[in-house]
Amino acid sequence: MIAVDALSGSGKSTLAAAIAPRLGTVPGARVIASDRLRKALFGVTADTRLSEAAYASHVSEMVYAHAFAVAERVGRAGTTAVVEAVFDRPDDRARVEHAARQAGVAFTGLWLETPASTLLARVAARRGGPPDASTDVVRAQLKSDPRPMGWSRLDAVESEASVTQQAVRLPGA
Repeated sequence: MIAVDALSGSGKSTLAAAIAPRLGTVPGARVIASDRLRKALFGVTADTRLSEAAYASHVSEMVYAHAFAVAERVGRAGTTAVVEAVFDRPDDRARVEHAARQAGVAFTGLWLETPASTLLARVAARRGGPPDASTDVVRAQLKSDPRPMGWSRLDAVESEASVTQQAVRLPGA
């Protein structure tokens, strides 16, 4: 099981999609994306923008609990899971690691290092797609320091190919 964590605009979804086909057995790893799970919970398409109420802490708790349960089931079934989300609460990082232990599979945690200016520019340039984060959300995320201790840090400003290579070369990936 691999967790891809970082602030909004870092390239979590891009990295998860790039590494998934290279992991595990054919057809590759299953990507479990918090943005897509949240949209499914509300019964809307990936391109539908959700209201702030959809990001209330109790809703996020449901989304993350579902993501961890799916990841554990995927791991138990012998398939690699890539869980991508903003794991901004230490409990969520601990819970994704716990899901791997419960599934009896190795765990690799990835943190994408990305400068604030890059995050803000990427989020400002988004048009459609599952992520709803605005530049205001990124600014709020930047005020905290959610970086996980003990997870591998990757330079997410590098090219997509370079970041992908960094990720798949890590132990457990």
